[in-house]
Amino acid sequence: MTSKRFSTGKEVCANKHNSFVTCVVYHPSDANVYLSGTSNDGIFAWDIRTQQYICRYKSFFGQIQDLAFLPDGQSFISAAEISRRNSTDKGIM
Repeated sequence: MTSKRFSTGKEVCANKHNSFVTCVVYHPSDANVYLSGTSNDGIFAWDIRTQQYICRYKSFFGQIQDLAFLPDGQSFISAAEISRRNSTDKGIM
């Protein structure tokens, strides 16, 4: 349960998680920042330079299926296995 980054076969960093890492996405303009989604601990934003998470997004997401930064790099979207009744209707409004 570790997210790792490699460069030409060498490990650059490794960050421990308490649950399975299900997806990783790198920031579109800052190569030192990435997000990791987990099976039940939410979403973590990491800084490779410090090898510490800079923010944790914890809610009742369930397993994170996918992550994507929006083009501006200021926001991201996530897909999870948990959905709520009428959540798509509220998202369209």
